[in-house]
Amino acid sequence: MRLPLSIAAIAVMLAFSPNVVMAATKTAKECDAEYAANKDAIKGSGQTKKDFVASCRAGSEVVPGGAAAAAPASVAPAKTTAAGGVKTAKECDAEYAANKDAIKGSGQTKKDFVASCRAGSEVIPGGAAAAAPATVAPTATAPAAGGGVKTAKECDAEYSANKDAIKGSGQTKKAFVASCRAGTETIPSAQSTTAAPQPAKPATANTAPTVAPSKNVQAKTTAAPAATTAPTGANQFATEAQAKARCPSSTVVWVNLKSKIFHFAGNRNYGTTKSGAYICESDATAEGFRAAENEKQPQ
Repeated sequence: MRLPLSIAAIAVMLAFSPNVVMAATKTAKECDAEYAANKDAIKGSGQTKKDFVASCRAGSEVVPGGAAAAAPASVAPAKTTAAGGVKTAKECDAEYAANKDAIKGSGQTKKDFVASCRAGSEVIPGGAAAAAPATVAPTATAPAAGGGVKTAKECDAEYSANKDAIKGSGQTKKAFVASCRAGTETIPSAQSTTAAPQPAKPATANTAPTVAPSKNVQAKTTAAPAATTAPTGANQFATEAQAKARCPSSTVVWVNLKSKIFHFAGNRNYGTTKSGAYICESDATAEGFRAAENEKQPQ
């Protein structure tokens, strides 16, 4: 009869002490964090997240390659806001930005990290919980007159003052401003942001230099006479080439329209009289012009 009484006593104790049983089970958020910390090993064993979380809630989860229910690499202690609540989305975004490489390297997505951060169970692999950012920027501008958080304009100014260093760390302006508003902005180790001046490119000449012609070189073209009277005849031309085109196999002469006398090439009067024209010799003879008496037709 004493054995049933002992069982009854235990049943009564359990009925009035539910915390004895409840304290042993994990919450869904705790199991999510444990899965995130051991994601690669769990997936490699063929377990789905759903199955792992279910076994974790039951206290029978198995993490391949280690003891059952392996503790996550490092669990960040829950941080609260000034009002005593859980972290805001902006605070979690800033924490993700400060530890982006380590978090991505563990296989966690930003969405999963922010969700666990909001729950106060975020995991940052390879370091103490919630690893501190590399360098915390000093306040670039005075805080708001009311003593509150920085304004968007103040954070924009802080971003502009450290733009190169911030962009070089992979942070976007949006993420930096969000963390600045939350008071957790990060400015990576100072590096020289002054770009070395680019050497000036030598000017490329697009045109050849102008070379003055030698004084001893004379143009071979025959200058047109400074005629005061234009050619009037049908077969009279202003240039030797025009006349030559009319009679390519005949002789071209220069006729003085005033004296009616024509001159052969090589004579000092050829192409030089004030009133004259180039004409084929046969046309000059036909039109009544005569050759100069002291000139002979060139051979």
